[in-house]
Amino acid sequence: MTVNKKKNLLSLLIIIPVTVVFNYTLLWPGESSSSLSQMLVSNLYDVKSIYEEKTLILAANSIYFIVLFHILFGTYIYKDFISNGAYIFTRLKSRKTWFYRKSFEIIKFSMIYSILFVGTLLALCSYYKKELPGADVLYTVFFCGFHAVFLLH
Repeated sequence: MTVNKKKNLLSLLIIIPVTVVFNYTLLWPGESSSSLSQMLVSNLYDVKSIYEEKTLILAANSIYFIVLFHILFGTYIYKDFISNGAYIFTRLKSRKTWFYRKSFEIIKFSMIYSILFVGTLLALCSYYKKELPGADVLYTVFFCGFHAVFLLH
């Protein structure tokens, strides 16, 4: 495994301890009247009533995963320009192909990062509620993961 792959893997895995630290209150099991799906959504978003309609908004305490992703991968393409800039612009036959490949790598990283983030949060919520996720929770996990990937771009 090359140095860059190890660094990217460590950058992806850092979301697990960060999520545990930011949601440390879920480490002590307790009683909650909400379902596991509601608990997962409430840890990701905040529900506000606006004119008697409920609206999901990003809570300030759940934006950390977006900020952390941009700190870790915000300069991903820039670093390639620094080391290979002359080669990219003078010798590559198709710069579009290079750019698309790099863009899809960032999308791949954001998908893995989102799966790790939502999976860690689901594991913490399941531990807190002392119940295993069912089919209804999987729909919520799919929605949250898809929305997290969307937010990272």
